[in-house]
Amino acid sequence: MITHIKVIKTGKAMQRPFLTRSGGSFKKQEYPITCIELEHTTAGKILIDTGYGDQFLSRLKPVPKLIYGQLFIEKEKQKIDQKQHVKSTYDWLILSHFHPDHIGGLSEVTYNQLMLSKALNDLIEQARLLQLRQGFFKELVPKTLGNSSYFEDERTIECPDLKLKGYDLFGDQSILAIPMFGHALGQYIFYLQTIQGPVLLAMDVAWHIETITDKLLPKKVTKLIVHDFKEMQRNIECLAQLHQRKPELPIFLSHCQNSITQLLEWDHKNGGAVVDYQEN
Repeated sequence: MITHIKVIKTGKAMQRPFLTRSGGSFKKQEYPITCIELEHTTAGKILIDTGYGDQFLSRLKPVPKLIYGQLFIEKEKQKIDQKQHVKSTYDWLILSHFHPDHIGGLSEVTYNQLMLSKALNDLIEQARLLQLRQGFFKELVPKTLGNSSYFEDERTIECPDLKLKGYDLFGDQSILAIPMFGHALGQYIFYLQTIQGPVLLAMDVAWHIETITDKLLPKKVTKLIVHDFKEMQRNIECLAQLHQRKPELPIFLSHCQNSITQLLEWDHKNGGAVVDYQEN
């Protein structure tokens, strides 16, 4: 069971809403970069994703550094302040997918065990140009990952609430990892059972909660920056149908401030004992 959720804003990226939802402005907008800290009754302290980390851009090779820096990075330096909010050692580090804003701090976080998708192996074996197309930079992945395991090796169970199958990460159905590969190869979302009720961490299935709640879908040009545009549309439709069936279920998105606000409001209405938000 999950007893606590902390949403940590580690930085920001710049993107044009024109690309990320229907009716969006062409002017660049700030999107939060977040990671999630969980407390589990038996598994201990869990971190989902790392943000960019302190040394992200310095580890990239020149051409990817130039391209990525121009497209997404705010000119002022973004970093995770380890002393402020990253515990010295996590019992578990979980990676939702392998884009830089989710794994950039991988070499900077201390963890006992790592859990991730086998898709990492497929990405590592791809040609460099295809890796760049996927938004994957292998230099961000340490040569040795330590004690690691894969979602796909865990028990598969049906989730009646979601009408989906997921991997039971800790054997108690407290965290189900559900594949949704539209945005990125190897992306998983996480269905949590907390002491106040279920929460869905939908990660990067969409950039805006309104994409799910109001069907403000990304434009076709978005296919240039995602793994599989048609699959992304199916993933969004799946969550839109879920929202229609269960409008009370909070859906968190990694880069949507409105979804963070809604998660905090849900927590407040239910006693205010589970969710915290930290912004650096």
